[in-house]
Amino acid sequence: MGVLILRIGLGFLPVLTFAVILFVFDNFRLVKFRVVGNALLAGAAAGMLCLLVNRWLLVQINLSVPIYARYLAPFVEETVKVVYLFLLLRRQRLGFLVDSAIVGFAIGAGFALFENLYFLYSLHDHNLLYWLIRGFGTAVMHGGTVALVGITAKSRSERLQHERTVNILPGLGVAILIHSLFNHFPLRWQFLASIFFLIGLPLTIFLVFNRSERSLRQWLEAGFGSDAELLEMIRTGTMLQSNIGRYL
Repeated sequence: MGVLILRIGLGFLPVLTFAVILFVFDNFRLVKFRVVGNALLAGAAAGMLCLLVNRWLLVQINLSVPIYARYLAPFVEETVKVVYLFLLLRRQRLGFLVDSAIVGFAIGAGFALFENLYFLYSLHDHNLLYWLIRGFGTAVMHGGTVALVGITAKSRSERLQHERTVNILPGLGVAILIHSLFNHFPLRWQFLASIFFLIGLPLTIFLVFNRSERSLRQWLEAGFGSDAELLEMIRTGTMLQSNIGRYL
C-alpha cells in the first residue's frame, strides 16, 4: 500500500503542483478556476481519445510499439491535445500570453493525469524510477508542450493582428518534435531528459509570464496620462473602447 501511494504521488503531484503555481502567478487573475478545470477535463478527454486512436492505429499499421511511440504517437497526441486550445483561441477566449500558457499547461496536465491513471491501473511491476519519470518528466512534458503551442500561437496572432488556423502550426510542430525526442530516450536517459524539461519548460513559461505582465501593464496604462482624461472617457461613454475597458 505504501508503494502504491508513493507511485500515485510521483505520478500526480508534480504536474498538479506546477499547474497550481502557474495559476497563482497570474497576478491579473485573467484565468478563472472554472476555465482551468474545464481545460483539465478537456485534456483528460484528449487522453482517452488518444488511447483509443493509438490502439486502433497499432492494429491497422505494421509498426512496432517503440517505433510508433517515437514517430506517430507524438503527432497524434499533440494534435489531439491542442484541439481545445485552438477552439478557445478561435473564439477569442484567451486574450493574453499568460492565460494561453496557463490553459495550455492545464490541458496537458489533464492529459498526463489520465495517462498516468491508466498506466497505474494497467502496469504493476514498474519501479519507482519509472513513476518518477512519468511524474516529473512525461507529465511536465505534456503540459509544457501545449503551453508552448498556446504561447507561440497567441504571440503570432498578436504580431499579425488576426486569428488564423496557421498560427497554431509552428508551435504544434515544435511540440511534436519535443515529444518525439523525449520518446527516443531509453528509460535511464529519460531521467536526464526529465531534468531538462523540469528546468527548461518552466523557465520558458515563467519568462513569458514576466514579458506578458509587463506588456499588459503598459497596455493598460497607455492613454491614461491624467485623471482628467479618464474622467472624460467615463463621461462621454467611451470607456469600453479603451484598453482598460477591453480588459474589464
